[in-house]
Amino acid sequence: MKTLEQENTVEADALAPRSMEDIKASYPDEWILLGNPVRRSEQEMAILSGVVLYHSPDKRELAYRDKPLIKKFDRVALFFNRVTPRQKRPVIASIFSTHINLKKMIYQFEREPKSKIILVRVLVDQKYELKMALDTAASITTFDVNALLMAEYPMGDIIETTKVETASGFMEVDIIKTKVISTFGHTVNDMNVQVYDFLKHGIISDYDGVLGLDFLENTKFTIDLINQTIEILEVKPA
Repeated sequence: MKTLEQENTVEADALAPRSMEDIKASYPDEWILLGNPVRRSEQEMAILSGVVLYHSPDKRELAYRDKPLIKKFDRVALFFNRVTPRQKRPVIASIFSTHINLKKMIYQFEREPKSKIILVRVLVDQKYELKMALDTAASITTFDVNALLMAEYPMGDIIETTKVETASGFMEVDIIKTKVISTFGHTVNDMNVQVYDFLKHGIISDYDGVLGLDFLENTKFTIDLINQTIEILEVKPA
């Protein structure tokens, strides 16, 4: 006789992506744990498809038992497929009443061998890819103007010029607005950044700028230096 967990575990040969329409029809009024959920976009939580790992009417079955299949997937999502309406409430049009990332999104990063700086690939305005240093001690994201010019990035108008204090003293920097900055599956729109000439100020590096904490606003993140990964979970403002 199968245990309850065996009953609610998908067979190994069935571990293939399925559409939400198929999943909805197969598991009415159950909690469903999906592997590698595919979303409509990075900004939207609606799921298009995924691999059904476990399902149960009892959420505790999914939350408290060991789930070996989870280790095979980069990320998972848990949601309730509500079909039967709650009493004294209207029928819920969406199948999602709850959507929880059980595993935060995990991304690999590289480190500069000598300085041990964390290097990340950043996409600016969905077109220009730059290599930047992640610096949790920097409050503002900064770009090397030479890197932007070489990438033929249209910097547009300078919002203002201001002075900032660095380890070598004060320097003037320009402030410009970027349309979109993306990395680690996280995107920030209309973000003001600093721009100045690294070479002019004696900075010679293999990276094109510094990604600061302003990019990581509204997120919870954990940096694992042993495995060289970053876990990041977006927190939508209330």
